[in-house]
Amino acid sequence: MQNQNLFTIDTEFFNKYLPKITDDQLGKVLRSIVYYKSTKKIPDNLDCLTSVMFNICLDHHNTNYNIKTYVYLMQFSNNEESFIKIGLSRHVKKRFYNLKNNGYAVSIVKKAPFNTFDEARKVELDILNKFKDFKYTPKINFFGSTECLNTSVLKQIKL
Repeated sequence: MQNQNLFTIDTEFFNKYLPKITDDQLGKVLRSIVYYKSTKKIPDNLDCLTSVMFNICLDHHNTNYNIKTYVYLMQFSNNEESFIKIGLSRHVKKRFYNLKNNGYAVSIVKKAPFNTFDEARKVELDILNKFKDFKYTPKINFFGSTECLNTSVLKQIKL
C-alpha cells in the first residue's frame, strides 16, 4: 500500500496556537480531513478553531472546495480600545459567539456571502493588504487577533 500524506501542517501556525488546541480538536481536524478526502463534503460540526485548522490544512493541499463562505467585519471594544476584525466563516453567528467571550463587547458590522472559500479568502486578503497601514494589534490576544484593523477604515471597507 502506497503511503500518502492526507495533509501538511503549518508549523508556525500550530506553534503559535498549540496551547489553545485540545487533543479533541486536533482529533476532529484529522477526522474531518479524512472525511472530506473520502466524501468531498465539508463537515458541519466543526467549532471555530477546528474549522480554521481544517481550512489551513486544505489550503496547504491547494484544495479548492465549493462552499458558501462569508467575509465578516466585527467591531470589538472595551474600556481601553476599539477595533475591527475581518474574517471568514461558514457560520458568522457561531463565530460571533466564539469571539464574544474574550474581554470585549463584539458586534457584527458587515458580512457578505461568497460561493466558494477561495473567493472569500481573496476578498479578505485584498482588504487586509489594502489597509495594511491600519493594522491593529489588540491588547488582549485571541484567536484571529492578527486580522484586526483600526476602526477609522470601517466606512472605507466595501463588502
